[in-house]
Amino acid sequence: IMAGNLPLQLLFQIATLLQNDGTSLVPCTSVCRSWQAAFEPLIYSSLPIYSDDEHKEEGQRGISLANFRKLTSSDRAIRQTWIRKLDYNILVPYEILDWTICREEDSPNAYSIENPIRKANNQAFRTAMVGLFEELQ
Repeated sequence: IMAGNLPLQLLFQIATLLQNDGTSLVPCTSVCRSWQAAFEPLIYSSLPIYSDDEHKEEGQRGISLANFRKLTSSDRAIRQTWIRKLDYNILVPYEILDWTICREEDSPNAYSIENPIRKANNQAFRTAMVGLFEELQ
């Protein structure tokens, strides 16, 4: 039996086993159309998305919101129906490990409302949330 002639149920079982082993299913979608039909619902069922490419860390899993938009629009909108869980990671320009230290009054770089780091992170957060809600509407 050729790979493209396997029953959809069997392909779905193969996809489930591969996914449970931690194997990426994305390359399998390019084997043929029947493999794409079997593997894509699993790929899109639990989807990690991050807010932008600019602040993405090396090796971070998932796709950007812009890529999500491309992959689920127009003739690919069926993919939206497969989503059961969406993990949205908002990436901000500055990582603040211990904001309580930055908040102390004697600190020359006190983390106040007017602090440029806080403003940049707040702006990134707002932009990311608006982008997500625009996409989900």
